[in-house]
Amino acid sequence: MIIHFDLSRKKSIEAVSTAMSQAKSLFVVTQRNTEIDDPNKEDLYEVGTMVTIKQITKLPNHIVRVLVEGQKRARLIDIDEDNSKFIDATISIVEIEMEKM
Repeated sequence: MIIHFDLSRKKSIEAVSTAMSQAKSLFVVTQRNTEIDDPNKEDLYEVGTMVTIKQITKLPNHIVRVLVEGQKRARLIDIDEDNSKFIDATISIVEIEMEKM
């Protein structure tokens, strides 16, 4: 599936910029409470998606729109609390077995 979402937090924009300069892959996961500006591991859901960044568009008011394509489901294992630029996560890919009909 291909979707887009908007970013305004500096850490999120930095994560996308770093991913674009490297492999264009990113782990995206939803926050439990969107009011928290600097989430830690407990503020994030455990399961998210590995995505490939397709396009980045800068919008007015320091907003960045990111177009991504989902690749694989992944599980959040840990985050590096020492990285101040963006949330750096350790993840594991979730293998999904398809049911035979």
